[in-house]
Amino acid sequence: MKKRPRFRPRLLLLVVGLVILIQIVVDRRESMTGAALVHPARDEEFLELGSAPLDWEAVVDWSPEQKTARFRNHDRIYNTRPVRRGEHTFILPSAAAPLQDVKYRIWNFSVRPVVIPMFRRYDIEDFIRHNNIAGLLVIKSGEIVLETYAAGNSAETRWGSWSVAKSVLSMLVGAAIAEGAIQSTDDRVTQYLPDLMGTPYDQVSVEDLLQMSTGMDEEEPTTEQAVVGLSFFDLQASIRG
Repeated sequence: MKKRPRFRPRLLLLVVGLVILIQIVVDRRESMTGAALVHPARDEEFLELGSAPLDWEAVVDWSPEQKTARFRNHDRIYNTRPVRRGEHTFILPSAAAPLQDVKYRIWNFSVRPVVIPMFRRYDIEDFIRHNNIAGLLVIKSGEIVLETYAAGNSAETRWGSWSVAKSVLSMLVGAAIAEGAIQSTDDRVTQYLPDLMGTPYDQVSVEDLLQMSTGMDEEEPTTEQAVVGLSFFDLQASIRG
């Protein structure tokens, strides 16, 4: 009679221990460097001063140090136009009870298909490093509950707002409509930017721009439309200049 293999708890514990050890090694080797640290005094080393439209293909090829230095010096390397703040400003107050001791857990089985997860606890500093964040601001009920910076930035650093500008722009358009500067989002953009007349963009409405759409029916741009698109960005640069 064939003997059944005995259950060996020690062997099971050994396997589990090895899995945990491997996971710890993987976690420690995990890239947590965060955004490249560049002191503002060294920005000049990574800047190429000029006057040109933003070249997104070039941005992709920037080194981590170039991204940190250039993202906080857009006004020095690209055409920009200052927008002055009004006389009446609203300063966000800091909360009496700031956000502290925030912990979270993550587990991605597609990345780490380990049977027994570690459920490691991460904090805000880990979150900043994992996501290459250069600054983090948390606002609750009109008060700042968390404000921290990385990559050599500080509260005085000017940084590209990127898609945050979309929310600000929508508020400004609402204010412009309330004040009568813009009559309706159905208006053609050429009513306010006559320089775009005679291009495919003279059919575009303010609403199209707010939705980040072209307002044109074509799905695939032709060579002529591509040239018009480039001319449109050149026109933007000339207006900013």
